[in-house]
Amino acid sequence: MQIDLVTNILFGVSGGLLSLVGLIAIFVTLNTQYNIEKAREVLWKLRETYQFYDYKNIEKNYGKINWLLVQYGKFIKLDPPIKLSINIGIWTIFIVGIAWFIFLLLMGGQFTNPILLGFVWILVTISLVILSRFIYLLVKLKDISSFVNIPSSINMEDATHRLENNFYSESLSIAELALMDSKFTLNYFNNEPSHMNLYIYSMRNIQYLTCNYNFSTDQGYKKIKYYYTRKEMNIPKDWENEQVLKTDLSDVSLIVQLKKQDLSDISLENLSSITIELEMKLLDGTLIKNIYIQDITEEDKLTGIVDIYPFYRPMIQYHFSDDPIEMKEAL
Repeated sequence: MQIDLVTNILFGVSGGLLSLVGLIAIFVTLNTQYNIEKAREVLWKLRETYQFYDYKNIEKNYGKINWLLVQYGKFIKLDPPIKLSINIGIWTIFIVGIAWFIFLLLMGGQFTNPILLGFVWILVTISLVILSRFIYLLVKLKDISSFVNIPSSINMEDATHRLENNFYSESLSIAELALMDSKFTLNYFNNEPSHMNLYIYSMRNIQYLTCNYNFSTDQGYKKIKYYYTRKEMNIPKDWENEQVLKTDLSDVSLIVQLKKQDLSDISLENLSSITIELEMKLLDGTLIKNIYIQDITEEDKLTGIVDIYPFYRPMIQYHFSDDPIEMKEAL
């Protein structure tokens, strides 16, 4: 009699709890579906913006890609209540499965028919396998990107990551998108140069950047070349006589700059145009080039701020290092 009572209570509670898990799964699915659709819409807009790059409106559209990348990161993140619901569902299934298993161990001696006992064990085992697979699905729901095969938030900060799997097709890398939405800003104070910085979406896995700065003035041209790289990278021989800045930051682009002493003889009044050739090498060996061009206007001279935008979308080359030691040290 007590066994029947315990059995009824156990399966009654288990049924109620598993029904709750089903409702949780529906709740999570409905709430994540909107985010998935928005994330895919953002990916489409990123590809469209790259494909139909508009240099004439680059200043007006500056920041659009960066904004889309940030919004994408928000869309693929689950809200805390949804994460809590998923965790409740996982632990509920786990507790129910353990309860069934312990109950069968304790009550196994009550079965006089071994065939019936074996059948019950097989049934419970199959049930536990199904519940474990459901736990796996709930765990996958924690990461929307892996569940529906779209880039994760970690990938969207990786310069080497590509939005499609085909490396040699028109698949876009995060570095290409970031460079297309980047700009250099040259600041003057009282007609004296202050500094120049690169503004770009933050990325990891950059091996080095090379910048060739070309300033056209009334007196002629001035060229400045800088290498920006990671501290752990061995400097090649052809860099020994060049200006090199090193960093221990994960994002090398944060140190791309010209200081006041580099710009000391460049007067804003005499400056007519600026051309910058940027070369970025990623840790996977990919080489990307971008050109920035800006003619100096009267408005630039009045404000003392010159923004230099990309002249065209980035040009990508598939260059792989022949020296495996160099790549290992860069990593």
